[in-house]
Amino acid sequence: GTPAATSPATSVTTTPAPAAVRVVADPPEPVSGAISESPARGVNSTPAASPPPAPAVAAPSRPPRPPPTARPERAAVPAAQAGPAAAAVLPGRLLVRSTPSGAEVFLNGQRRGVSPLSIRDLPLGAYAVRMARAGFEPSQQRVVLEAGRPARALEVTLVRLAPAVAASSRVRAAAAGSLLVESRPAGARVLVDGGEAGRTPVTLPAVAAGDHAVRIELLGYLPISTSTRVEPGIRARVAVTLTTERPR
Repeated sequence: GTPAATSPATSVTTTPAPAAVRVVADPPEPVSGAISESPARGVNSTPAASPPPAPAVAAPSRPPRPPPTARPERAAVPAAQAGPAAAAVLPGRLLVRSTPSGAEVFLNGQRRGVSPLSIRDLPLGAYAVRMARAGFEPSQQRVVLEAGRPARALEVTLVRLAPAVAASSRVRAAAAGSLLVESRPAGARVLVDGGEAGRTPVTLPAVAAGDHAVRIELLGYLPISTSTRVEPGIRARVAVTLTTERPR
């Protein structure tokens, strides 16, 4: 750090040891270097070695992503070749008309309304349709709703009763009662006095007063036979719980 001489200088007496030499020119252009001195030789000026460049660190490489696998497309199957399992099962629909209109409509013994009447969302199967109107003979038809024909229309012309017959019918109606049959589980077949009466729960609106035999059947359950008494103008009720049939 102390000035030793002015250039040009040939030698400088120093104690043998490594030293740092700084040469300043006019105008100032500092030059730095390192010198080494030995007793046999003069001062040698050696430029300071610059530190070796740091080795480049390679970024870790990611394995290449596999190409996306294309999903095979499913070929569309025509409805005609899809089979019965692929076809949607449409609910049944029943349109009931009568002449004259205003007749009460019973479906499997259950009152559903007054004609003209459209009944929707019916399970496919067979139905007993009964229409009744005061002063006319009651009418009963059997209708089957199936997959090939889920919608049906029923038109009935009611026959007017003769005055004497109509009066007798009104008397019989006044002397009759009604019968409600229920079961657990529902959907059981009901027979009254051996005749088909519908499926539970079912209401029979005009049942002659007196004693009646009632039988209730359902696949997989033991049948039940009982009797009930119907009083004029009163609704009788039969309710049963079916027992599962044991395998033989």
